[in-house]
Amino acid sequence: MKEPEMILGYAVYDSEKYPFVYEKGILNLLPGTEMELKKQKRNLFKNLAELSNFKIKHEWISNDYIKGTTSDGKSILFISNGGSGNNNGFIQYDIRFIYRYESNSLNGESISGLIIKADEIDYFFNPSRVFNGEITFNENHSLQAITVKSAMASNHTMQCGSYYSGDISITVEISSYSTYSARSENPLSAQSQICLKFNKPVDLHKALEIINHQESFLNYISYRKNVNIREVNVFEINENELRRNVGEIYINRKKTIETNKNKIKEVLTFELLEGKITPILQAIAERKVYLEHLCTCIDDKSSYNISSIILLFAAFEREYNNIFSSRPIRSKEYLDLKSDILELLEDHKKECKNAKSRKYINGFKKIINNSDNSLGERIKNAITNNINIMEMFLHENYQTVNKELIDDISLRMNSMRNYIAHGNLDLKIEPIHISDFGILKILIYVMRLNSMDISVKSIQKGICKLFGYNIYISDEPKDIHAVKATNM
Repeated sequence: MKEPEMILGYAVYDSEKYPFVYEKGILNLLPGTEMELKKQKRNLFKNLAELSNFKIKHEWISNDYIKGTTSDGKSILFISNGGSGNNNGFIQYDIRFIYRYESNSLNGESISGLIIKADEIDYFFNPSRVFNGEITFNENHSLQAITVKSAMASNHTMQCGSYYSGDISITVEISSYSTYSARSENPLSAQSQICLKFNKPVDLHKALEIINHQESFLNYISYRKNVNIREVNVFEINENELRRNVGEIYINRKKTIETNKNKIKEVLTFELLEGKITPILQAIAERKVYLEHLCTCIDDKSSYNISSIILLFAAFEREYNNIFSSRPIRSKEYLDLKSDILELLEDHKKECKNAKSRKYINGFKKIINNSDNSLGERIKNAITNNINIMEMFLHENYQTVNKELIDDISLRMNSMRNYIAHGNLDLKIEPIHISDFGILKILIYVMRLNSMDISVKSIQKGICKLFGYNIYISDEPKDIHAVKATNM
């Protein structure tokens, strides 16, 4: 996120006003006099004692909030990343968030809505839709001119519904617009933005939580963590229901901006999600979407180590529990037989007088109880339930699709998870495991998107874009019943 190179002004600290300089993520409070400087030097020892006390009590150091006024007359609020430091009497803060707003706004800390701009929003909702291209030919039928016009039609603003964060209803709108600047190197340009309107004003903490929802959404649609939010603008709704921009929120986060040229291609788009933004945002707000397994950048998409494999398994387990939690995995015949065996073991335990034998029987019962709830069984169930979508990706990775293949994938993944869980760190990854991991990554998305009633074609096209599969998908209906009937 681009933020001001330097901010100057006055801030309140310890009930007194201090001149401040903010630069490159660091806020410096400057003592106004030499006497103040000496006072803060003496406080250096006090600060060190407080830090030591936190360590002894094993407590987190709380963030500080520093309010002030900038040199251009705006109000500003800094939120630190932990407590303050003391550089020979000059107080310093490592700043995480900045909220700069107009002093004459209705209430600078009551936020009615946000407008977010990001590189990934442009990739998601292509802003070129605001342009119309016209090609003209001369009398010899040769190309004469290509004219680009900007036409802001109503379909370039899309209402995407609402989702809830606690008791706050958030209406989501996405739009594209063009700008013209005669003095720019690129005089005609376009960009997209997401507008979030709240049913009632929220404070800064809630606004930051909602911004995190949007960032997580961009992480989700791009399968990477290094998304680039360029701007976050704050608006208020006045008594006449008119919207007015009153401030900006800056997030100071050290991230390497994506440089891979595929960043524009490898993303789920608005069209492929069929406009269903809010169901994903709702799941994110309810903490149902696991994102820790996402790669840091595009170049890491195909890299696997023990940590990334563990996180991938965790992501699948989380999504599976959310989507399939109430659906039985095994047949009634299997479950009845399992119940009979467990009952026999329980009867035998009652007859055992040896405590160690009873303990062994409890262990056997636990193994049987968990036998149909393994990672392998869940993977098999998820693939089978989504075979109409998964078929093409299975064939692309293994050149075949049948029940034996699905069983093998499930067994390999279950064995690997158990191998890691028992502390075996000398993990040997075979080439076929790379295909298994690829299927698992796809399956995590397929479960979520299929539960949202997105069409099979859209999901397949989205997966191809997100993970770089070069598969032609016709828009004509495809007959897949033969595969399911014969092999499944």
